[in-house]
Amino acid sequence: MKEAAELRLAQLDAMDQIDVLHSLVARVTLSTGRRPESWNDLIAGRWLRSVPLDPSSTPYLMDPETARVIVSQQSRLYPMPDHLDAQ
Repeated sequence: MKEAAELRLAQLDAMDQIDVLHSLVARVTLSTGRRPESWNDLIAGRWLRSVPLDPSSTPYLMDPETARVIVSQQSRLYPMPDHLDAQ
């Protein structure tokens, strides 16, 4: 039960981080007039120092077409519960 609670808390932390990353993508898009296609775009533009990691230290993924940020299938946080999934 403790492990399940720790997992859910980590998933909630990930959702908070994803919200911040989506806000960053929106700011970059407004500022540059172009949506970033990868973390490298944000790193090259000095918006980020490195690829962001989820609470399990697995890199988040960014869809190059939509800039939607998700938890990797390689993460111990995957799958995210439906009610916690970012839209």
